[in-house]
Amino acid sequence: MNQIPRVRTIGAIADELKQPPERIAYLIRARRIQPIAMAGNVRLFGSDVVRVLRREINSIDARRGARRAD
Repeated sequence: MNQIPRVRTIGAIADELKQPPERIAYLIRARRIQPIAMAGNVRLFGSDVVRVLRREINSIDARRGARRAD
């Protein structure tokens, strides 16, 4: 049987990653991440996007922390 992929909105991703939705939307735009589906005007993203965004956020925060330590 085919598995139905779990999809998330930007808001759901923001809640999961404990980030403001604006930051998630910015990263999606900046990294040109494409949704896997649309529901009307709502973009839906898969689990792989959550992993990519988590890595990006950790990388950005680590760089910011390194700059503050200087």
